Amino acid sequence: MKFVPIILLIFWFSGVYAQNDSTQTAKYDTSYIRSYYKDWCVTASAHSPTAFFNIASEKYAKSIIYHSNLPVGLGITLDYKWFGLTYSNNVTYINLYDRQYPDGVTKQQSLQLGYTGRRFWARLAWQNFKGFYLINANELQIGGSNISENYFTRADLEMNAWFSHIYYAFNHKKYSHIATLWQLDQQLKSAGSPLIGLSINSYTVSGDSSFIPIPLAQTLESASSKKQSINIFLMGGYTYTFVAKKRFFTNINLNTGIGYQKQITEDVIFKPQNPYFNTTFIAEANFVTGYNGKRMYGGLGIETKIFWNNFDQSTSHNFSFGMARFFVGFRIRD
Repeated sequence: MKFVPIILLIFWFSGVYAQNDSTQTAKYDTSYIRSYYKDWCVTASAHSPTAFFNIASEKYAKSIIYHSNLPVGLGITLDYKWFGLTYSNNVTYINLYDRQYPDGVTKQQSLQLGYTGRRFWARLAWQNFKGFYLINANELQIGGSNISENYFTRADLEMNAWFSHIYYAFNHKKYSHIATLWQLDQQLKSAGSPLIGLSINSYTVSGDSSFIPIPLAQTLESASSKKQSINIFLMGGYTYTFVAKKRFFTNINLNTGIGYQKQITEDVIFKPQNPYFNTTFIAEANFVTGYNGKRMYGGLGIETKIFWNNFDQSTSHNFSFGMARFFVGFRIRD
């Protein structure tokens, strides 16, 4: 229910700007951009998403770091005018029964819904990861006793993440962001644009037992099996697309933001914690390179999103999400 207003906002944008389809092809420089806005775009992708979170304390020198095990998945995307929909799911049989994966198996799926415009674009995305492993288990020693045997893999740990954003491109007449991410345009010449936006996110980690191994949790006087972070950011950044021979492109997009966050800790084992608010920061980086022709397109995309939380508290919780994606698609010409 938290994201119902965001969904309504996305469709409000859709209603406002979808009415202007007739002018969509008139408000850009045709020497820089070729529009395929009224064509269906069907994109298939193979991807490897990743997520990690760490919990640190001023009372203990080392962080407790959990990492997903790079699930391999497949996805499908449909784009038409202002509407975009993506679904992906990991292919579990690739490593589900492989003994060469002692770190366990991560299951992952995601769904993304959005409005796509040349000036504004908005996205609401859901990601779910289940299965993490303690990446630095061998470093965690208490009284000379290694705890990695009991806490190395955590099939019970699950992360649900909701991401949403709305961005505005200032140089939308010469630069097309939708040519890079959704191939609804074709960027004919190199161009870039400053960006400004708003981002609202929520991510929850939960498990059957404490995130922090119990021997260490007793030392820190704090342990829980569920944490939720809800934040809002004012975003700013810059994006640029390099074009060669009108069809080959490379895009780099860097965004940062400062925001306000609410953190909720539940199922506390030792010391109760009340919900609290604090300052948080985010950094986003996206890299896409590929081919964008009249009918076919494809390429490689790499994206990462890093949250730095809890600057006001003694315990920091940092979260990171990333993905490498190979994609290929075609247009159904109008």
